[in-house]
Amino acid sequence: MSQKKTCMGEQSNHGLGPNSHWEVEVDVYLESANPLEFSLETCMPVNDQGEIVFRNRGRHGFVILFHLHDHTGHGYYFPGPPDLKEALWSAVGAGCPTCAGQWPEFSTVRVTNKNMTLVVRNLNDTKTKFGYVLRVTNDNGDILELDPGGDNENGFYAYQFQ
Repeated sequence: MSQKKTCMGEQSNHGLGPNSHWEVEVDVYLESANPLEFSLETCMPVNDQGEIVFRNRGRHGFVILFHLHDHTGHGYYFPGPPDLKEALWSAVGAGCPTCAGQWPEFSTVRVTNKNMTLVVRNLNDTKTKFGYVLRVTNDNGDILELDPGGDNENGFYAYQFQ
């Protein structure tokens, strides 16, 4: 499901100090709603299960920009306020969450770019597998759940004191 994307340099921290976060981009390509077909492209490492692997190299986690590219022709987008938390469900542990809620370490910050970019904060404080679902909708009220999964490899403090 996930593919390696060619990067123009390292993950961006916009010149902030070593205690700041990495900002990374993930392109989400929605190819079909029925059957559901989607793929991700990122310059982040991806494991054998297709999960994005988050290694923050001593930075304080990540800000992830998920850019939706809807190729279905059905006008899918990320839900925004007041239902901002409906764009992302997340939970600690392997497997995708099946109900609403956000794990505090992986949560929605905002939706931008006319609801085509979901901004998520991953604190990466705990070394663990986690599940998340990117939820997209359209004006007909159809909801699709895209479930890529993730792997937090190291927290900020764990990296510093290893």
